[in-house]
Amino acid sequence: MNKQNGDGEDLYNIKKLNATFAISSLIVLIAIVGMVWADYAREWKVWQRAFNDLEIARTERAIAQADSAIDKTQLQQLEDSLKVVNDQLTQRQSDIDAAQKRVNSLAAQWYKIDQVARFAKATYDAQKYEYEKAAQIDSVGAKKRREQLDQSLARLTDLNEQVKQIAAQRDSAEVSLTQLTADREQIQKRIADLELSRTRLEKKLASISRFNLSTLLSKDAGRILSGLINDFFRNQPLVDFINPSLKIQQVVVDNIRENVNFSTIPKVDRCMTCHLAIEKPGYEEQQPFKSHPNLALFLDARSPHPMAKFGCTACHLGRGRGTTFASVAHTPHD
Repeated sequence: MNKQNGDGEDLYNIKKLNATFAISSLIVLIAIVGMVWADYAREWKVWQRAFNDLEIARTERAIAQADSAIDKTQLQQLEDSLKVVNDQLTQRQSDIDAAQKRVNSLAAQWYKIDQVARFAKATYDAQKYEYEKAAQIDSVGAKKRREQLDQSLARLTDLNEQVKQIAAQRDSAEVSLTQLTADREQIQKRIADLELSRTRLEKKLASISRFNLSTLLSKDAGRILSGLINDFFRNQPLVDFINPSLKIQQVVVDNIRENVNFSTIPKVDRCMTCHLAIEKPGYEEQQPFKSHPNLALFLDARSPHPMAKFGCTACHLGRGRGTTFASVAHTPHD
């Protein structure tokens, strides 16, 4: 036994014990960090990020092509016309505000009277049931119930008529409001139709953007926010269990069984976790980002052999559950 500071006897040397605990805690911390990193930096995640970068590059090229296909002269003419119409509408803003106020007022009136009519209908249905029940047993109160029912029907009929009248007034007011801004709406629609392809591609680019230097340099607020949420936050360690954008893809082939740990279970293929373009046409990149040949016959959802039904390893063999180059039994070419 060792004495420490003359205060008493201890079974262990406290200094050495503290050092042992400090070193072991550091080792455990390193092990935990290593475990989290090993899960975060899985091989298939690298491929999915690479495919995401490929999709971004392809979408940016498609946006450039769509932009060059827009008739710039026509677009400029429409934008000039829109400016003229907006100036005219600015001068008539008081008329537009009055028309909008009338539409809102009639919409509120319609909603209120429609609710009253609905409650009146419920009351009428309940009274009708009570009257029919009383009439079947020749109750003395049947006549009185009939009078109440007739009164409820008359009130309901009057309310329904009010609903129709106010709805007609509301619809007429909406038509008047629409006519005031019809020219602007028409020009805006023509501009939107002209830019439709580019707009769709820009929305797609925003949804797949990553949070990196390239996105920040674009100065596109939509892309930056989307990259921050969909790429950075959702895929962070200890957070990516919620709903990550990087995730294992798989199909369960019910009509093919396989033996796993002495149990016969449906076959699972996860090949598409890395081969992300396998059922998409037009990808001629190197593997794993290459379209499968003859999609009309294989893998396409409308083909005789859709991927969701047949998977991949039914023809290509290998271990469908694997998600690394070695575990799926790939054979290197070099």
